[in-house]
Amino acid sequence: MERFSEQQQEALRPFVEDRVVHDFGAGDLSVTLGLVPLGARRIVAIDRFRMTDPMVPHFERLTCYFHDFHDPVDTAFMSWPINHDCGLTEIAQRSRTVIYMGKNTDACACGTPKLFRSLVRRKVLAHVPDFINTLIVYGPEHQDRPLLPEEHAAIHQERMWTYEELMREKWTSRWGRLLWDV
Repeated sequence: MERFSEQQQEALRPFVEDRVVHDFGAGDLSVTLGLVPLGARRIVAIDRFRMTDPMVPHFERLTCYFHDFHDPVDTAFMSWPINHDCGLTEIAQRSRTVIYMGKNTDACACGTPKLFRSLVRRKVLAHVPDFINTLIVYGPEHQDRPLLPEEHAAIHQERMWTYEELMREKWTSRWGRLLWDV
């Protein structure tokens, strides 16, 4: 599983194992296939482009636009989500668990501020910061909490934030009070 670090694999397993996981933006399936060894009961890979058949059991491919997808979602996996409004926010809002993987620092943007404004009110079940691929697992419960550095960078795009700069802050109240400033 080259796309997940060992720490990310450990953090992901309880939220993937024996669940139906919808991968929104599956692309070339490289990240999607990394979910198979974590024990997903079924994986639904969704992208607007046709995908190859990985010939893996319990795997389904669906070619559609996100705003056209209206099925129920238990676990939504969003790896390097697109950074324009395409229906992902609405999918996240109706998903029980949302797994985000991406980077909003150092001139990268994964997901829209609108997506993150909806996620920051959820309880964080797992968080593995990483310079290249930060992992955040959001549960269904709502919680007043400080912003994580990744969320801060996604919402406050008035300037470019560096990973090192935000990690130095160690999620202090300086970022936390920005929660309702979104």
